Amino acid sequence: MTVSYEAAPRRIDPILLRLPAALWSALPRLVVAGALFMLALVASSGLPGGFAVLAPLIAAVLTAVPTGWAMARISTDVFDAQVASPAVRYGRALLLIGGPGATVSLTACAAMITPTMPAFSFVSIVGVVLTGVAVLVVSVALPLSTVRSEALSSILVAAFYAVARRPIPPVAVLVALGAATWASTTWAPSALVLIPAVAVVLSFAAAWTVLPAVGVRLPELAPVTSRALPTITHTTRGLR
Repeated sequence: MTVSYEAAPRRIDPILLRLPAALWSALPRLVVAGALFMLALVASSGLPGGFAVLAPLIAAVLTAVPTGWAMARISTDVFDAQVASPAVRYGRALLLIGGPGATVSLTACAAMITPTMPAFSFVSIVGVVLTGVAVLVVSVALPLSTVRSEALSSILVAAFYAVARRPIPPVAVLVALGAATWASTTWAPSALVLIPAVAVVLSFAAAWTVLPAVGVRLPELAPVTSRALPTITHTTRGLR
């Protein structure tokens, strides 16, 4: 007796197919972003007095433009759509990435001047929640802002809606970034240079997982310049 079947062909996800080459082309930009992030943290942590609470904001502002530069390059290599000018893209990146940094710095500043423990706990909890929500929304809004021409407010609304409807991928980005930052500051501070690259890759993956699922149209894909990969076919044959 012979049992034989041939499964349907399995094709590689078109975004996944283009992502490695896009990451490689964006590598110099990611290196610049990581170096500036590390430099900003080291320099701003030595500020006198209470000015050290500005370290997250300074790091976010200095890292925003090269991070947006890298995200734009990845989006350009994956999608055949780049409607925003460089100045607009970098301005959006500065606002989007600077937002969570400002939230962290304001929370630290408010907690530092809070006189009593109950108020300190309340300010800290509110600040952590606002920072988490900001990171969730930005993780979806930043990739979307590189390929859409709508106003930034519309992009933020779409990102917030996507996070509310499909929260698991953005939450995974938040948890991974938090774990990577904690591990770096605890055991290997030099690994902080990798945080911007990790954030860009995870944000891109999360955004284009949740956005099509809530009705945002996927941009046209860029043509694959490398040799086309063969279709993978699975065949199983039984014993006679």
